[in-house]
This record gives sequence, C-alpha cells and structure tokens, in this order.
Amino acid sequence: MAQWLLIASVALYGVIMGHLTGRILQSMPAWAFSAGARGVGYGSSAYRGPALGRNRPRRDSYGCESSCALVFTAMLIIGGPGMNLPVGLLFGWFLLTLSWVDALTLLLPDRLNGPLLACGLASHVTAWDGADAFKNGLLGAICGAMALWGVQRLFRRVKGYEGLGSGDIKLLAALGAWLGWQALPGLCCYAALSGLAVCAVSGSTQEKIPFGPCLALAGWVIYISP
Repeated sequence: MAQWLLIASVALYGVIMGHLTGRILQSMPAWAFSAGARGVGYGSSAYRGPALGRNRPRRDSYGCESSCALVFTAMLIIGGPGMNLPVGLLFGWFLLTLSWVDALTLLLPDRLNGPLLACGLASHVTAWDGADAFKNGLLGAICGAMALWGVQRLFRRVKGYEGLGSGDIKLLAALGAWLGWQALPGLCCYAALSGLAVCAVSGSTQEKIPFGPCLALAGWVIYISP
C-alpha cells in the first residue's frame, strides 16, 4: 500500500512539474530566443508565429503533464532504492522540458542548459566520492562540449553550413556534468542511433530534426540504468 501511495505521489508531482513545462512553452517569446540557442539571436523572427507562446494549444500542456508523470513514475520504478529520487526527478524534468522545447521550436535555451549543467556538478558534492565524482563531471562537461564543437566545425567545413546548433553542444556538456566523462562514448552512440531512427521514420535526410530529444533520451537511459 505504501509503495502504491509513493507511486501515486510521484505521478502527481510529475503532473505538477509537467504543468510548469507547459508554462515555459507558453512563455517562449519572452526568453527562448537567446543568442546561444541554436545560433539564433535574441529577438529573431525566424521561429516566431502563431505556433509559439500563448497561442500554443492546450493539448501541448496535457502532453507535458502526462509525459512528465510517466517519466517520473518510470524513474521511481526502474531507478529503485539506489537512485537519489529528488535529484533524479530534477534531472528527468530538465531533460523532458528541453526535449519539448527543442521538438517544438528547434531551440535549446541557455536558461535551461545552464542550470542543468550547474545542477549536475552540484549533485556530485554530496556524493560519497564527491571529489572524484566532481572531477569526472567537470571533465565530462568539458569533453562533451569539445567533442560536439569539433563535429560542428568539421561539418561546417565540409558541407558549408552547421549541422549542429550550439544548444546541442551545451546540452551534451550538461549531460557530461551529470554522468561523467566515462558515459560520453555510449551517450553519443545512443543519441546518434536515435537520430538515425528519427530520420528513417521521417523518410527525409534534408529536413532539420531536433537532436536535443535524442541526447536527452540517451542521457536519461544511462542515468536510470543499473
């Protein structure tokens, strides 16, 4: 009975936090177009229009709430007693919110990536091996950013345009801060496979696709894995 009560409480908390995600989507015109997000300058009209901000349909909020409840419940059930639940739920919420924002706008705002990175480094302070974990997280952030930055530069040199946004680079840096440098190879591999799967399903290799959800899914799977 106590276990079911805990599951119900976590699911309800997920609905509340999912509502916050929906509110963030509604406030997009106010802050989403930061200079660091996907290379689009603040105030750009590139993604403005009736599909954003307060004109977003209510069903998007329902989607945010239900998906967040599912993610939180899955983290409780799969993560088990070995996972720090409050920290894990915070991680899951950031990833879910970034995924929604990127999927709808092709933006990964600094105002979400920055706190995610900071929380990742801070989460290691209370760990039993805090010093080593913090070093691994810091190295993960640096290596993650450098790896995708190198891919971005190489792609631009070969193709003449950027295939990755700066928001993707910052998200991988944040995931490296949470998971440590050791997780980066698997993380990049899973994210790339997810991206290829999206391309295969969409049937187009020319269309822009949001890579943030692919990175977020890969990071989430690695985090909750035993």
